[in-house]
Amino acid sequence: MFAAHLSGAPVSMGGTHAPGDLAFGGTVAYILQPGDPGYNAAHQHGLVISGAPYANGTYPWSNVTTSIGTTGSAIGTGAANSAAIAAQAGHTNSAAKFCLDLVTGGYSDWYLPSLNEFKAMMTNDTLLGVQKVPGIYWTSTEYSATLGLFVAWYEDEVDHLWYEDSDVKTESSYAFYAIRSF
Repeated sequence: MFAAHLSGAPVSMGGTHAPGDLAFGGTVAYILQPGDPGYNAAHQHGLVISGAPYANGTYPWSNVTTSIGTTGSAIGTGAANSAAIAAQAGHTNSAAKFCLDLVTGGYSDWYLPSLNEFKAMMTNDTLLGVQKVPGIYWTSTEYSATLGLFVAWYEDEVDHLWYEDSDVKTESSYAFYAIRSF
């Protein structure tokens, strides 16, 4: 089976891929590198985004503000983080649940990225066409009992960089990406 590459050239669903390739139900956003959890020199692995970020206004980090206490920030922890968010007692609504419930591109294993999964994907932000302004995105990494962690684009005359910060978990104005691993 073949998928179209951003350049229009067909790309095989097997073999190797590069960021920007359409494959695995979305757009390849990041290829695992040596030192990344899950890296395997014999078999390529990476992260895929489902498409454009989901504009928000409906999905908070979580409607529950008690601490999960077990979310990670490393590459490879986003799926478990998302499951932990959705498994909270009293949980009914979150960006993580939206991602876990998403079925698109023939796949149903989407999740909200961890902090470092998001940062890894954003090394290819220009290629992926990421809108940097307003540039605030939820990650599945918990900051504290009442705060979820987000990543934002900060730009002034000197600094042009992504940074992390936190906000109240019930805040629903931040966009988010659904990703999956391959």
